[in-house]
Amino acid sequence: MSDADRPAVLVIDDDAAVRHTLAAMVEQIGYAARIAASGDEGLREYDRHRDAIAAVLLDVQMPGMDGPQTLAELRVRNPSVPCVFVTGHSPNYSQDELAGRGATVLSKPITVDQLGRAIRAATGRE
Repeated sequence: MSDADRPAVLVIDDDAAVRHTLAAMVEQIGYAARIAASGDEGLREYDRHRDAIAAVLLDVQMPGMDGPQTLAELRVRNPSVPCVFVTGHSPNYSQDELAGRGATVLSKPITVDQLGRAIRAATGRE
């Protein structure tokens, strides 16, 4: 199945190593990966490819527009966009607060299996 035929997960993370690792994990679980290095870039990528994007994998702590702010902007575009927050340590947001925004929350480090379960649950493809 080509990337064009698979649903995509948009990976938004400011850390290049994490971004590429998460993208590789997304590919491993059967989705095409689209990547962005910031909230603003993620919004542009979503706008360009929204019909192909099944879910968004979103870092919480990023310079500029952080994860929750990015999710708020994504929800303006699509109120039901599935989101999975991936966080190491978030001094500004508790896990309950993040989950209260209608997103799944995974704490780094994560495994491919954890990521797969979270994305399938978020997209209703369990």
